[in-house]
Amino acid sequence: MSRLLKGSPTFSFASRKSCLVATVGLALTLLVTSCPKPAAQPRESVRQHSALFPAKKGSEYGYINNAGQFVINPQFEGDGITPRDASFGQALRSSLERVRQVFSGPRQPSAFEILDRSLELLYGGPRDFSEGLAAARIGRKWGYIDSTGRFAINPQFDMAYSFRGGRALVAVGDSPHWKLGYIDDSGRLAINPQFVEARDFSEGLAAVKLNGKYGYIDGAGKFVIHPQFEDADNFSEGLAAVKSAGMWGYIDESGTFVISPRFAGACSFAEGLAPVNVGGEPSFVGFQAKGGKWGYIDTAGEFVIPPQFDGAGVFSGRLATADVGNRRGYVDKTGKFVINPQFDGGSDFTEGLAAVGSGGKWGFIDSVGNFVIAPQYEDALTFSEGLARVVLHGKRCYIDKTGRFVYGPTK
Repeated sequence: MSRLLKGSPTFSFASRKSCLVATVGLALTLLVTSCPKPAAQPRESVRQHSALFPAKKGSEYGYINNAGQFVINPQFEGDGITPRDASFGQALRSSLERVRQVFSGPRQPSAFEILDRSLELLYGGPRDFSEGLAAARIGRKWGYIDSTGRFAINPQFDMAYSFRGGRALVAVGDSPHWKLGYIDDSGRLAINPQFVEARDFSEGLAAVKLNGKYGYIDGAGKFVIHPQFEDADNFSEGLAAVKSAGMWGYIDESGTFVISPRFAGACSFAEGLAPVNVGGEPSFVGFQAKGGKWGYIDTAGEFVIPPQFDGAGVFSGRLATADVGNRRGYVDKTGKFVINPQFDGGSDFTEGLAAVGSGGKWGFIDSVGNFVIAPQYEDALTFSEGLARVVLHGKRCYIDKTGRFVYGPTK
């Protein structure tokens, strides 16, 4: 995920589907007593697992399979979405909905997943499995469990994030003076904690902030592109959006500008196109822009879809979200609306379905805009490995693609 993590006690939002990426302050507790080290396990065997999903039972959470059965019994600390959190999430989303999100890569989290993760991080809640491990908390310390529920990396960090590209961001120190570094999948510090802001690794590089400027490091922590930018996004399809002299452009992996800084807002490339804003004013929320119009450029910086939208998302499955006024629809790569603007909000398509808001409730549509699951939830996230998280009556549930509850109010 193209996520900016900050050590200061702030909760800001920047970029990506009219370009908003959730930026969560570590001091708000996003996303050392060591336990005895468990016996070594064959990494390949414990990491080849079917999908596991965090689920709360009572005051603790464990992990269920896609049949709704607990594979890892509830034993870990942290909140998920509760009625209190759900109402907060709705209020937060209403203020953020006009600033959409765009994510890099073929399958990046939707705006709703970012909101959900933000809430989980704020309340110290469960993490998804990524690259065979999931961050889990015991007491005040975080470690990483494998698919058997055993700690592969003992709890020792003050905060821990998902693995991306063989590295995971971890935080050490007291709030609000956290420092971010990276560990490898053995738990060894691959890059010592030293950054107050850092992103996940993407295409072998990670954007970090040092002495007030952003640059890019490799997996060993060496600066490949020296800190020089006012803001910086992850690399995607060989390019990264960076901010210089108040405007956004794109650099290659050598740090050379391929597309000169001339956009008020700019988002990651996906499927060969990137949403950019012209005529607006750069916003304090990073990749977002105030006013102006959004269109799509190719990797040469030429407009393929002229600026015309009030919000624009990255392409996923040959469709991208696009806003006209306060209505959201979906366009193809010619800029034509395949699904007319009619929704209060909408996610990217994943596994053939997209979560959309209509009349204050959330449901799921197919790629031609027909409701497959009628609007009925207070919140809904995109499908992943056959299940989607939804919130009903303030409780987190899981449904399958027919709308059947796999883990829900009666489970």
